[in-house]
Amino acid sequence: MAILCKVGLHKWRKCGFRCSDDCHCKCDRCKVTRHEWDGCICKNPGCKETRDEGHSWNGCKCMKCGKTRNEGHKWDGCKCATCGKTRDEAHAWDGCKCTKCGKTKD
Repeated sequence: MAILCKVGLHKWRKCGFRCSDDCHCKCDRCKVTRHEWDGCICKNPGCKETRDEGHSWNGCKCMKCGKTRNEGHKWDGCKCATCGKTRDEAHAWDGCKCTKCGKTKD
């Protein structure tokens, strides 16, 4: 680790020609990272880091990062209208194929 970084004087990346996926979150000297969190996502420009806390759940899907959970589904028959997950009940059979999820039966 660089001496300046040991005393807290990191050189945080700035946007520009050297911008990368972790822009603003990585020290150019020692490569340590920092994030400014907005719930579950880093709000620094160019950063794609997420964490598993601070989600903004809309039923089964986080409105910020898109993560899904197995609760709060909005079932439209056998398929969740929010995340697309399917269940093996309430199919809409048209002959041997479900019109909602595409499942087939004998």
